[in-house]
Amino acid sequence: MEEAVVVPRTTTGTTSREEGRAAAKREQDKQDKDRYREDGAGEKAADELRLDDQPRRKALADAETFEGIAARSMQTAAEARQQRRVWRAFADAHRHDPQADEARVRAVEAAALAYRLSGEPADWQTLENDVRAYLKRSDAQQKERVRQLAPASRP
Repeated sequence: MEEAVVVPRTTTGTTSREEGRAAAKREQDKQDKDRYREDGAGEKAADELRLDDQPRRKALADAETFEGIAARSMQTAAEARQQRRVWRAFADAHRHDPQADEARVRAVEAAALAYRLSGEPADWQTLENDVRAYLKRSDAQQKERVRQLAPASRP
């Protein structure tokens, strides 16, 4: 006969296992936000990370290779926004990979395309933030290429 496992419940009605998972998720979110701030994206962008986090994680799972991501086409602003998230996920997951810098640049290029296709102020702001964050990086290797993507003026 199998022995039953009893998982103690806390005063809130959740199990200690559920609380452990929630605590681990909170810690991962904090680490992600801290890393995002270190990349120079700023406080507001770090606070928005939670909203952007799940699509980025899904995008990473969907695109296993740099070449696979690069092969995707972008015809609409929505596709360009999604491609930006995919490139950012790749760069985050492969921080020490030689292709990480190129992935970051391509994320900025996708943001620029989203703005060109939509003309929306939110896309302009994303592009502006991405350019600024990239140019602040000490390990950025393609600053001139990214400077050329910077929006000329606010819409």
